[in-house]
Amino acid sequence: MRAVRTMRATRAKSTPRAKAGILEIDYGILSSRSAAAFRASIVALLILGIAAAARLVVTKPEYVVPFLIIAIPAILSLYCWTSARDHGLPLLPVFILQQAIVYGLPLIINHPGLKFVKVDIVMTSAMATGSFLLFCLGGWLVGRSSAISRPSRANLVVAAGSRALDRCLGISLLLLTLCLGFHLSTRSGILYQIVPGVDRLFSVMRNFATAAGAMGALFGGLAIGSRPTVARAWIFWTLFAAIFCMEIADILLSGAAGIVLSAAIGLTLGSRKMPLKFLLVTFAVVGFLNQGKFVLRERYWSGDSNTTAVSLTGLPSLYVEWSAASISSFMGNQAGKQVALQSGKQEDEEGQSFLERVNNLQNMTYVMECFYDRAATPMMGETYALIPPLFVPRFLWQDKPRTHEGQVRLNLHFGRQSSVEETEKTYIAWGLLPEGVGNFGPIGGPMILGLVLGFVMGWLETVSRRKRVFSVEGMALAGTLLMVASSYEQVASVFLTATFQFVVAAVIGGVLLRLWVSGSEKAHAPHNLQRFRKIAP
Repeated sequence: MRAVRTMRATRAKSTPRAKAGILEIDYGILSSRSAAAFRASIVALLILGIAAAARLVVTKPEYVVPFLIIAIPAILSLYCWTSARDHGLPLLPVFILQQAIVYGLPLIINHPGLKFVKVDIVMTSAMATGSFLLFCLGGWLVGRSSAISRPSRANLVVAAGSRALDRCLGISLLLLTLCLGFHLSTRSGILYQIVPGVDRLFSVMRNFATAAGAMGALFGGLAIGSRPTVARAWIFWTLFAAIFCMEIADILLSGAAGIVLSAAIGLTLGSRKMPLKFLLVTFAVVGFLNQGKFVLRERYWSGDSNTTAVSLTGLPSLYVEWSAASISSFMGNQAGKQVALQSGKQEDEEGQSFLERVNNLQNMTYVMECFYDRAATPMMGETYALIPPLFVPRFLWQDKPRTHEGQVRLNLHFGRQSSVEETEKTYIAWGLLPEGVGNFGPIGGPMILGLVLGFVMGWLETVSRRKRVFSVEGMALAGTLLMVASSYEQVASVFLTATFQFVVAAVIGGVLLRLWVSGSEKAHAPHNLQRFRKIAP
């Protein structure tokens, strides 16, 4: 009997689908190959959880139970996902890891934003977060059994064998070049000279450039993760660094989050392990620049547009000043604080570290205080009812509501801001879970939002199981994954409209790439194309 099982296992491993090259790979294979990385994240969370709980016992014992209430459901959800069979797009583990960090980390570091929050409010917020994660898990279990998995039809790349990684990286370099070209043309002003009236289409073009950069980073990460010595890898990292610098040119480090997350996910899925070197280097760079960004904002940032007016030729000196300000901050220079205080800013904002930026728990405790201490009433889905009109492109409807309208309503309803004019000057983020609580209350919010989100993630996971990563459908699914990974501060109106725009850009770009690649393959190697079509599932 044991021999029969061994033979069956051997046959299963030798199937064409299991041996598929990187260009033929589907999300089912990719997720099963990367399951080890997510299992490693469980071990890392366990170790971190034990260490954090031990630290809290000494430094903040009243936070031990709230931390465990968040950490245990997160670990349980990850364990259930890695233990299940027939994986697809890994939306659930990525989302759970994100939520565990943004709600658990503030407790570990004893975030200053929790200093004046009562312990019972922290406990209630933790219970809402833990139950939300469990409801996500339940919704995922239902959703993944409610869909049908079918192969992708619009496969993107036609190449096999040794050419696969080269073609994968080639597509990555093309997409990254397009993204960099957009940034260079806008920062230099060339785009406005060669395309009259581009202002009305600027947001559309920016979405396409963002999608191109994220997809390029994802595909390049897959290729390099699969084989670190692949040719032209140095070109990928050069383009990646250039785009990173362009996307933080407005002194907004969050602007580069998409391309960083895309590369990290690609490297993880390609190498089947966490890209620790990449993550350490990235965190070191971001943490370093975060120290001096407030000083640079005082010098270059426009509060009206939330951008800098620095030209392309002025960027090198900007980065030199930024580095000098960060070094000065590390050396204990107080100039940055004096500038902030002279401009009326709070000292604690100037001293905010990179870790302190990751804090959704503060939003949760705020809305919980509103319910329990100020007798606030839930909004009963008001911010969700605003979403349908937001899918209409602005160039077709100039007066449509702001994408952040849901966030604006939350801030006004719960008293975080006092007027619409104030919301136009300062954006105060919320996150999906605090928004859900604000709409349906401390009990209904986590339950309704968790079940809906979990169901959608499970349904998409089953649908994606046999979809090739390198297909038009695969690009749309990859875009969804990337948006979920970077959504921790967004409300539903921002998240859904941004995801919709990103997916549309990915689909259109995928169709164009498919036409280009297919035409190139037919022109240069028709016999290889016919051979590939015979072996392709």
